[in-house]
Amino acid sequence: MIEKDIVTSKIKNMIEKDTVKPRIKNIIVSICTIVIISCIAAFALITVNLLSKEEFSYADSLNDTVLTVEKENISLKEISYYILVAETNYNEAANIYNEDNPHAFWNIALNMKYFRNRIKQSVIDACTRDNVYYQQALKEGYTLKEEELQEIRDKALEEISKMTDWQMKITDYQMSDMVNVLTKIAYSRKYAENLMAEGYTAQELDVDGSKYEEIKKDYAVSINQKIWKNITLGKVTINNEDAAR
Repeated sequence: MIEKDIVTSKIKNMIEKDTVKPRIKNIIVSICTIVIISCIAAFALITVNLLSKEEFSYADSLNDTVLTVEKENISLKEISYYILVAETNYNEAANIYNEDNPHAFWNIALNMKYFRNRIKQSVIDACTRDNVYYQQALKEGYTLKEEELQEIRDKALEEISKMTDWQMKITDYQMSDMVNVLTKIAYSRKYAENLMAEGYTAQELDVDGSKYEEIKKDYAVSINQKIWKNITLGKVTINNEDAAR
């Protein structure tokens, strides 16, 4: 009787083991299936994102707003003048630093930040400052005399004449575009000069200056990073032989 119970017990254990093994196998198969499906879904999502991502085109984005100062929208085309000036000013130093590879100069890291990114920030800062002072000047009733307007037209013609064929093409600048941006700058400078006549220093009136920050706080400023993040200083209006071909 005892032997029969032992045999019965062994048979029962064997049955239980045979039952557990398929369960474990099923669980493992289910987990593997879920992992495979997840990987396929993730791959499909990445592929869709890559295919749907549009390549940035500077020329096609010229009319897009890059910077907004209160109610004034500044397009990529307008801020292109600031990019042009910054790149032109530093390009000579870049060629002296490495004539064969000017990009090496723009890629210098200063305090963990590339030089090109520092200049890029200075471009947005200068354009913001000029538009703040421009709007403040209009608000306070500033006007430009006819001789000042003529100086702007002469300056615009001079600036246009200095631009290369590629710079004209990439910015799509016309005389009216140059006059527009130089007019804003003229108002900005006139306003700043009058404040200096009142005793404020150039440092107080420049970017991050105490007086400038005091005036700026009354203006809402926003940057359209969707456009601005695609701009790489050092190869927009210069060092772009491949794009120019």
